[in-house]
Amino acid sequence: MGKPNSVRLLEREGVDHVLHEVGPEVKSGQAMAQALGVKPEWVLRTIVCELEFAGPAGAPGRRAKALVLHGSAAELDLKRLARAAGAARARLADRGEAERWTGLVRGGISALAVPPGRFEVLIEAAALAASRVFVSAGRPGAELELAPADLVRVIGARSIDLG
Repeated sequence: MGKPNSVRLLEREGVDHVLHEVGPEVKSGQAMAQALGVKPEWVLRTIVCELEFAGPAGAPGRRAKALVLHGSAAELDLKRLARAAGAARARLADRGEAERWTGLVRGGISALAVPPGRFEVLIEAAALAASRVFVSAGRPGAELELAPADLVRVIGARSIDLG
C-alpha cells in the first residue's frame, strides 16, 4: 500500500512521527496497544459522535458532528462528553453514519485523514500528559505515533476533561 494521506500531512507540517503497520486484523484499541507494546491509554481511538446543543426555551438546538480522540483504556462516557463539550446530549454515530460522514472505513477513521473543518475535534485531556500517543493513520491496521502537542496543533483539537 502507498503512503497514507495522514503521513503526507505530518510530513508537510514537519511533525516527527512513526508509522506502525500492524495489519487490519488488529481491531480494537486494546489489541492495538498490545500489538505495539504500549499502554492502552496512549492508543487514542477516534470516535465519531453527534453533539446536540440546547436551543432557546428547550427547543432542539444545533447539532455538530465531532471526532473524539479517547484513550483505549476505558469506554467513552457520553454524558461526560456532552457536559465537557458544552452540549445537551451526545450520541455515537452508527457505523454507516461514521463511514459516510468521514469517507473512511471503520478501523481507519482518523482526525488526520478527514478534511479540516467538517468536524469539531476533541481530545481527552489526559492524553496530553503522554510523551507520545498513537492514532489511526487513516486505514485499518496502520497507526501513527507522535507527540500529543503536535497532534493537537495539526488537527486543531480542543482538549476536554473526560475523567
